[in-house]
Amino acid sequence: MLKSGFFFRKQANGSKKRSSTKGGKLADNPKTFKLVRSVDVSGISGTGSIAEGIVFHDKQTVLSWFGRIHSIEVFPCLENVLEIHGHGGATKIEWD
Repeated sequence: MLKSGFFFRKQANGSKKRSSTKGGKLADNPKTFKLVRSVDVSGISGTGSIAEGIVFHDKQTVLSWFGRIHSIEVFPCLENVLEIHGHGGATKIEWD
């Protein structure tokens, strides 16, 4: 059993990559989700499922927007996604 925290994993190219553990085991990531909005505060995104995302082992989060203009955003963590796009609780995360 691993202790909770960080360790270094050797990569194929010989470099070391910092990885994390959670609860004494490797974190179960990446995790995918949908960004679901109940109220369209901006009048742009619409309601319902408006984007899909993925959270990686190091908490970095990528968001891919649905709709007429497709775009991708990268955030340090999921909390930042909700801070920017949550619109006071009008947007929720639905895990896949």
